[in-house]
Amino acid sequence: MLPSHFLTVVLMRNDPRPGKRRLRGYAIAKISLLLLFGLYVPIAIIGGARGGEFFPVFNWSLFSSVRNPTVRLEIEVSRIGDELFNPPVNFFELPDHFPAAKERDVRLIKGSRGYLALKRDKHEHAEIFLDRLEQRYFAIGKPVTYRLVAVAYDPVERYHSGEVIGKETISEHKFSGRP
Repeated sequence: MLPSHFLTVVLMRNDPRPGKRRLRGYAIAKISLLLLFGLYVPIAIIGGARGGEFFPVFNWSLFSSVRNPTVRLEIEVSRIGDELFNPPVNFFELPDHFPAAKERDVRLIKGSRGYLALKRDKHEHAEIFLDRLEQRYFAIGKPVTYRLVAVAYDPVERYHSGEVIGKETISEHKFSGRP
């Protein structure tokens, strides 16, 4: 037996009134969703359960079992003038010292990647490029010691606990602080 609103849809098909057409569209969408779920759930259940879950409808373990390690380049500052940071602090956690950290200017990280690419290719302008980055982001009137670090981490774990998988120092630098 068909649902009672199915007859309404059939009867309204040739009705010239626009309000009824809108209602007809709603009824068709409602029937389509009911048919979709009415067919999809039994097919998923008949397909069999793995670990008590019915794929693809009721499978929640997919994302819990896949790790998502990420490796990013970060800048860690170990000294500003006479102030020593042990352990070194991420550049963006020092907004009181660096205006770019306050703005969270990601062009510094992109520029650092560019410097590393130039250095890897032994390009003659790599040090000039680094000097310009330092002039723009580290010129605060005090000497700054920093390092470029590749940090591997799981984004969810780092968000919750701050835990990282590992760090590797790529290069260390000291900027005089003079513009």
